Amino acid sequence: FDGITQGPYIPSEPTVGAGPLNIFSTGNVSVTVTDKDGSNKVETDGATFFGVPGAEGAISDAQCYYDALRGRFIALCFTQGTGPNFSNFYLAISKTNDARGAWWLYKFDMTKNGAAASANWADYQALGVSEDKIAMTGQMFSFSGDAYQYQKIRVLDRAAAYSGATLTYVDFFNFAAPPGG
Repeated sequence: FDGITQGPYIPSEPTVGAGPLNIFSTGNVSVTVTDKDGSNKVETDGATFFGVPGAEGAISDAQCYYDALRGRFIALCFTQGTGPNFSNFYLAISKTNDARGAWWLYKFDMTKNGAAASANWADYQALGVSEDKIAMTGQMFSFSGDAYQYQKIRVLDRAAAYSGATLTYVDFFNFAAPPGG
């Protein structure tokens, strides 16, 4: 059945999460929800879905998954720009197992390492969910010159995120490669 519409960015980098009621798909421009039989496709602008302010422009590299153990869809995208410099991750978590329902939305300033500001932005994000944590990772690049700097892992409390609570996080960043690695 029809997936996400190809936008101006090639490749569109679509990902998909399949829940018990519907299929949720994200791409570089939009998100879709489709019934499992391929009917009732609804496509929404990704920036609108994730709550991205107009000044930040389009979303990029969105990813989505279905957490079957807890009956939730989870999605992540990023925005980045200069003048002024910004780098944000947007995390969306469905409140139920129905992607057509309500979602918790979170925004994270990825220029920060813990509470300290940096001159770096995050790209190539990834997302992981465990019994008690959500981990978001990014390759950090300098705003000046776009040179790779280091890897960052931001860790959140999964239960708090799934309940819509205000989130705190712990960052692991600029760590050395393991011996022999």
